[in-house]
This record gives sequence, C-alpha cells and structure tokens, in this order.
Amino acid sequence: MNKLNPFSYFNPDFKMDDIKIVYMPSNKNLTVPSIQEYECHYNLSNEVQAYIDKTWMSECAKKTLQNEELVSVRFIDIENGQLEVTPAEYKTWKTTAKKDFYTQFGNKDIPNPLNVQSLVQTQDKQLIFGPRPGKDTLQLPGGMLDTILDREENGLISPAKGAIREFQEEVAPLPVQDIEFLGTSFYAGRVLSTMFMTGKIEMKAEELNPYRIQYAEKIKDYKEFPTVEFIKANSKDIQDALQHKKMQETAMIALLLFGAQHFGKKWFHQNCPTKMLAKHLQEHQRD
Repeated sequence: MNKLNPFSYFNPDFKMDDIKIVYMPSNKNLTVPSIQEYECHYNLSNEVQAYIDKTWMSECAKKTLQNEELVSVRFIDIENGQLEVTPAEYKTWKTTAKKDFYTQFGNKDIPNPLNVQSLVQTQDKQLIFGPRPGKDTLQLPGGMLDTILDREENGLISPAKGAIREFQEEVAPLPVQDIEFLGTSFYAGRVLSTMFMTGKIEMKAEELNPYRIQYAEKIKDYKEFPTVEFIKANSKDIQDALQHKKMQETAMIALLLFGAQHFGKKWFHQNCPTKMLAKHLQEHQRD
C-alpha cells in the first residue's frame, strides 16, 4: 500500500481556498475505493480536553449543535484510493480545526473527517447545483458520512450510500442510479477529506424545481438548497462555468474530476489549477 497521510498538505494558516486533489481513478476503474476501519481512538490530554469542552460550550451558545460520531481519515492509498479511517467525534473536529487550537497544541489531535459530495445528472444531462443560502455561490449536496446510516448490510461504510442520502436529504427524495466514484480531495485549510461521487436521476432539469416545491416537506434539509441550478454536462459549458461562475472549491473540484472522466486528461490539465493537485499528481501531470 502506497500510503499518503493527508496531513502532508495541512495548512497551519487555515486558508479556506487551500484544497488538494489527492486521488483520481483511472478511466478504467470508477468503483468506489474500500474503507478500512481501525479502532484507534484519539487519546487527548487533560489540557486539550478542557479546551475542547470550553470551546464546544461557546459554539453551542451561538447555535444548537449535536455531537455525532464520524470517521477520520488517517491514510489514503494513492494507487487505488483505499482509505484507512478511525473513529472520531464531530465535537472534537469542530473545536480543534482552528488556527487558535493549532497555535496552542499543534495538529496531532485534529481529526480529518470523511465527507461525501454528490454531482448528480438529470435525465437530459444537466448537473445539479444549488446556491448557498443567501449567497450566489454554487455548492453541491454533501456532508459527513453517517457511521450508522451509511453502511452496507455487511457492516462496511459506504460512501455511495452517503452520497445518495445527502442528495435525497438536500435536493429530492428520488432514486439515484449509476453511482460512480470521481476522486478524493483534502481540504488543507479546514481539515476535511472529501470523496466525490456522481450519479443520475430519471427526471428532467425543468421538472426538478416544481417537484421540490411540491414535496418540500419531505426534503429534510430543503433550506440548504432553497432552489437548484444546472450546468449542462458537456465540455464547453463546464469549462465556462469553471471560468465564470462563483462556486465553492469543492464544487469546482467535482466538475474538474467529472471532466477528467468524460473529456480526458488533456481537458483536465487545461482547466485544473496546479495548486489544486497534490505533489504526486503534479508529477504525473509533468510526465
């Protein structure tokens, strides 16, 4: 296993635009990489635990938060995308992935949660996005894996199930088919690993917003996507969107990874900023 520790790209300045693609599958293999779980819990010092508890109380005073178990990425195999993960808590990540914590304690106690994002295509080949509430920045449905809901019958964690769940909770309770894996990134300025998935729904773009309005009460996180927007799934429209539309870095990466699979490596390298590639991928780009 050719292991990469994502923290190799950790940015102590916590720059929100610092995100790296750390794994891209070959066009011949779009299966979702496996996830190996290890029971290696974080052993926090009394001083660190006190900081976490105090900061958590402060965060909860601002808005209601719920502590949940999550999976933290320790290593990624850069040859096949396989992940090694350990248990962690949302509370720990929320309170430690900050510059103030790093300045006092370093980064060894900061979890690296596994997140999934869903780039879903309509029946008429349009990709589904949504503006952030109150803003004009496009984003994708997504969130952290649920360690209970996002498991197969055999007990294994399933990013594919997580991607489908997030789409259904934020966009529409529709079946998502033809799930494929696009790649993995590490958010160096926020400490977060993301697996990008793509799939299809049997509904045309023009039908989706009316459907969402009709069934709004069945969409758990409707307010996260009060409306949806579309980008046609062809090389020109995606390229134009990358150049001219305001979008989250993760939404941009999803489009770049989708383009790599559908339009080829040349298209990808013409459109992907070098700063978004991990060093081993930059080396492949030069080869």
